[in-house]
Amino acid sequence: MHIRSAKPEDAKTIIELQEQHYLHQWSWNPEDLTHQIQRNPDTCRLVAEQKGQVIGYAYAVPAETSGVLHVRFYAHPEHPEARFALLQAVRRTHPGKLALESTLREDYTAARQFLEDAGFQNTFQSYGAHLDLQAFDFSPFQGLEERLFIEGFEVQRGHPQPSDALFQLYMEGFEDVPQVPATRWTLQTREAFEQDYWQDRFEWFSVWYRGQIVALTLLEKDQTTVQSEITLTARKFRHRGLSTLVKAHAFQWAKTAGFVQASTGGAVVNLGMLKVNRRLGYAIEPMWLTYTRQF
Repeated sequence: MHIRSAKPEDAKTIIELQEQHYLHQWSWNPEDLTHQIQRNPDTCRLVAEQKGQVIGYAYAVPAETSGVLHVRFYAHPEHPEARFALLQAVRRTHPGKLALESTLREDYTAARQFLEDAGFQNTFQSYGAHLDLQAFDFSPFQGLEERLFIEGFEVQRGHPQPSDALFQLYMEGFEDVPQVPATRWTLQTREAFEQDYWQDRFEWFSVWYRGQIVALTLLEKDQTTVQSEITLTARKFRHRGLSTLVKAHAFQWAKTAGFVQASTGGAVVNLGMLKVNRRLGYAIEPMWLTYTRQF
């Protein structure tokens, strides 16, 4: 078995390995990967080759935590040994890293077994979930809306004016939401926050109280589906149902607009949001597990 850097012509086989790994739940365009390999030759992309055939692939990038490398291992079902060879190659090419982390879904049995056999420990858990929008019913939340309206809270749709107060609300969420590798928030400056979330692909829903936004959720639109981005409530207004109400409004709008499915995810330890998502009718998928190995 020979380990080498990935070449543009490997893209089709790499995509096949990835789609097998993810149980064909997602698909990718090999042309996109070809361009990525060409444009970013310094990114760590290694392949395991045997008798002229690519049988394994590893992709590694620095993790958010200093000294940690985030890596994904993929192997042909008939050649699981390729993952072990790629692990050793990644270690050789990154001698200064103190730890490796890797994230996968709990039902990716072969890849999970490899990490456990290789000495990785499960350190974090997160989840994905989906909601059938065309079956979504807003009526169970009407009572909540009426009560909160009487108290002075009102939901509005549309991009608000950027402000320091709005960024501070976002940072409250950043500081308080449990951060795990699979769900980590990455925008930590006002400039990045406004450059990203004020794009047209995002639909905003905000809860207003006495002239200020105290809760919000965003939907990222993609043809027939939407993805929940950030959902948060100001600290002093929590435990009133504001996150539930604003997400329910967002889903009712998405249903009316013709979207068919909503997706979300989060850290399992963020029990408050997990309860909100269950109340809204999300079907919770198998957990995503982050494994870590110290060196």
